[in-house]
Amino acid sequence: MRPAFALALLLTACVDAGPRGPVEITEVDFTTIAGFHARDATVLGVPMGASREQAERIIEAHPDFVVHPDGANPGRFYVDFAQPASREEESAFYFIWEPGHKGMNRVTVLRPAAALLRGEAKALLTTAALDDAAAPAHKFLDELGERHVSLDIPAIRLRHTSHWFPRRGIEVTEQVDEAYGTRQVVFALIVRDEREH
Repeated sequence: MRPAFALALLLTACVDAGPRGPVEITEVDFTTIAGFHARDATVLGVPMGASREQAERIIEAHPDFVVHPDGANPGRFYVDFAQPASREEESAFYFIWEPGHKGMNRVTVLRPAAALLRGEAKALLTTAALDDAAAPAHKFLDELGERHVSLDIPAIRLRHTSHWFPRRGIEVTEQVDEAYGTRQVVFALIVRDEREH
C-alpha cells in the first residue's frame, strides 16, 4: 500500500470518528461536524450527564441567563434569558434529568434559542428540518429511527409529533396547533441510555 493512500485512509477514518471533545452548540454549527451525537454536546457550558447542581452553578455564572425551576417537574428547569424581548421569548432551553439517569440526559432547544445557534443548526428549529430533503439540516439528521405522537389533545386541536434520529441523538418535535393555525418545531439533544454517554 502506498504511504499517501494509507495516510488518506487514516485521515478519513479520523474525520468520521466524530468530535474530539465537547461541542458547545451555541459556539459552532454542530451540523457541520461529522459524527456529532448529543452525548458530545454542551449547552452554555453544561455537558450532557451533568448533575443538577453542576448545571445550576454553570448557568448562574452566565449574566445573560437565569435558572427557572419547573414547579410541576422537580427533575427539570428552564434556562431563561435574563432580559427577554417578550414573555413569549423568555425560555431558551429546558434541561431534563429523567428518572433512572444519573445526570442530565435531555435538553430541549426552544425556538428563542435560535438567536444563540450558529449556521444551519438554526434550521433545526424550522419545518425545513423535517420537510425539505434538500435542506442541510435535514441531511444532517440522517435516517429517521422512529416517529410517534407525543401529545394529542383533540378537544383543542393540539398535536405534537416527535421524530427520533438515533445517529445524532436528536429528537425533532413538530407542534401543530390547528386552533391557531400554527406549526412550530423544537428539537432535543438526548442521551437515551447511560451507556451512550
